[in-house]
Amino acid sequence: MSLSLPTIVSDIPGSRDLILPGQTGLLAPTQDAKALSEAIRWMLTHPEERRAMGRQGRERIARDFSPAAYTGLFARLFRSLASS
Repeated sequence: MSLSLPTIVSDIPGSRDLILPGQTGLLAPTQDAKALSEAIRWMLTHPEERRAMGRQGRERIARDFSPAAYTGLFARLFRSLASS
């Protein structure tokens, strides 16, 4: 995603947190080779949508998963724990 490439990943908890289906990439059901191949085929046959997903993925990584974003997340967590 940080390279402006859309992703196709297995639909598992960590991936679900990162990928916005249809916006930054595609989720394929686990252990479903047919669904995975269909997702790959879709990416190959939809170049404009693929490029848009890549751009949106890069923006999401920069915004939500940057060092500054993580630092802010942990700072809020520690403040909430200190005030408990």
